[in-house]
Amino acid sequence: MGYLSFNITSTDNITGIKLVAASSDFAQADDRYEVTTPGGQFLNIDEAGADTAAWATAGVSFSTSTIETFSISTALLTNGFPTASNTGCYTDSTKATAIAGSAVALGEGAYGVGYNNDSTATFKVYLYVPTILDGIDTLADSVINCQCSCNVDEAKAQRYIKARAYLDLIQTKAKAATAHTELAEINTMITTLTNFLGGTDDMCGSC
Repeated sequence: MGYLSFNITSTDNITGIKLVAASSDFAQADDRYEVTTPGGQFLNIDEAGADTAAWATAGVSFSTSTIETFSISTALLTNGFPTASNTGCYTDSTKATAIAGSAVALGEGAYGVGYNNDSTATFKVYLYVPTILDGIDTLADSVINCQCSCNVDEAKAQRYIKARAYLDLIQTKAKAATAHTELAEINTMITTLTNFLGGTDDMCGSC
């Protein structure tokens, strides 16, 4: 058994490292890393599959003797999977329709990640939302700095509270998610919050 350390390092790069508790775990020859992107595409990074050579071109280093890693970008995916004739890239987690690597979008949002030989959880959501975090940070600064006689500007405070509360909802939903099929709803919420911070969505609800 092993552990997957997954990271989104930029809007165009995802990385993973297989960590093991015992050296014998390196010998596993059937590791499969499954990633749903914010755009909904599904990456089937399968060591025992038919496209190990393509994944090597795309930035994956499978091994049965040492640490296994991957560092994937859209350019590498395009190189590794130039056509839709593959078992590595799909439109979604149903794996019903294969796509070329050039059709995969990374970027900001929620990523769903599963690892078949994981010693703990089999699925986890990772949030990569720097634009949202920067926007909320700007709102927080505005609330603190734009005060008259130590009275908080009500409109600015309400905007900050709404954004922060919605991010809390996103994080809670992401933590509770158990399947790739739940990513679409989370990413829709991320789009709503991004639009709100950008001034194109009022994000109104009802009581």
